[in-house]
Amino acid sequence: MNEKDDVLLGLAPVLAAQADPFADLQLSAQRDDNATRAFLDSDNDADSSAELTLSGGQFFQLQPSRTGTVLGSLQSTRFADLSGLHSNAITLGGSLTQKFGLGAYAPAVAARLSWTHHDRHSQTRDRELLSFELN
Repeated sequence: MNEKDDVLLGLAPVLAAQADPFADLQLSAQRDDNATRAFLDSDNDADSSAELTLSGGQFFQLQPSRTGTVLGSLQSTRFADLSGLHSNAITLGGSLTQKFGLGAYAPAVAARLSWTHHDRHSQTRDRELLSFELN
């Protein structure tokens, strides 16, 4: 055996991971108002919006007790009356979960890392989020 064979054998457990793709399409409707913050009736604003989210990714069973997920999503929100509040977002992320034991109630540790860019069609509302969760 040479060095190249050793490297390939070292990757064999990773290459043998079971993988399942997933996709999700979600449509929601919302109604929002500022009734609790408005002092006068003329200050009261309200609007309805529709939100469409398409997400998908790959779920990996790395070992019997370890799983990983790679995912991405696209989201678009449109308001009915108010202008300047429409938004689009793109998210990329992944997670790694280690389970300690068998069954639904076995303790587990999960780490998630994601990046989201929000485009709200406004100079004051664009933002990017980078989040890391450990639970």
